[in-house]
Amino acid sequence: MRSSKSSPYAVEDFGSGSRWRNYRVPKKIEYVDTQTGELLSGVQIVGNMYQSDTAYFVKLYSLKVLRMLSRAGVAVFSYMCERIQYDGTVEIDVAECMEVCGYSNSKSVYNGIQELLGLDIVRKKSQSVYYVNPNVVFRGDRTGIKQI
Repeated sequence: MRSSKSSPYAVEDFGSGSRWRNYRVPKKIEYVDTQTGELLSGVQIVGNMYQSDTAYFVKLYSLKVLRMLSRAGVAVFSYMCERIQYDGTVEIDVAECMEVCGYSNSKSVYNGIQELLGLDIVRKKSQSVYYVNPNVVFRGDRTGIKQI
């Protein structure tokens, strides 16, 4: 197994797509009162600063999904992956999807959506909103964190 330090793709600097955050964690501590010798307990606030990557990122668990899809299915899946929300939903605007995928009619988009439904990659929530199966793909931020 290669370490991240030996990978040519290791993240050294997040660049402009990152931000610094402070976080504080309460930590229970015990201490001795130097005047009375009594053992006391309290809470100490421990703080750290870390850099997080704010770039858009989705995780695809299996490329096998792509092999199971037709061209229309792959196109709609790709469109969907670019629009997944943090709550695991995606709104599919058929007109926009047609434009992005290069389709001249909506039939291919609807065929792709039906394929995704049939393979349980998405489930319908409302008119144009779908739940995305988190066992297939999900949206989140990269976990590369630099501690200071």
